[in-house]
Amino acid sequence: DVKGNVVQGIKAKLPLPGLGTLLAPAILFFCQKITGVDLSLNSPEKCLKSSDAQKTRPVALIANPNDVTVPFSQAEMYLSLFNETPQYELKQEDLSKYACGTETHVNALTWQPQSYRRKLCDFWSAAFDKDPLLCGIDFLPSFPECPAMSCPGPGPR
Repeated sequence: DVKGNVVQGIKAKLPLPGLGTLLAPAILFFCQKITGVDLSLNSPEKCLKSSDAQKTRPVALIANPNDVTVPFSQAEMYLSLFNETPQYELKQEDLSKYACGTETHVNALTWQPQSYRRKLCDFWSAAFDKDPLLCGIDFLPSFPECPAMSCPGPGPR
């Protein structure tokens, strides 16, 4: 639920009791007012439960159990949905624990960029029945991979 995600995100960044619950309605209101988009209109919960799909849908789940922005319980919810619903076929599951400095959210691409590219290429190539060579990974710049589960964060800004 969108409001729950906003509350959780506020709690992660500003750990003051009740602040997330207090601010979430105003944040959602202004997000909708500024963007003109109803953030709850097409949530994954609504879209993925669509019963009008005619064939099995390939899905991938990449999540960080250490993520303090998006609770890992959401990944567990999707795993449960994918495993219980024959409409979905879980093709790729990556639940790696890592941190880049103090940041734990959306960092797979900086933590291990080459591996992340390969995972994306493999998944989407299979999903659309395309040759993985079309990703052109061999022609892209190469970036260093962090071999540890905890990498130093970015330098001073």
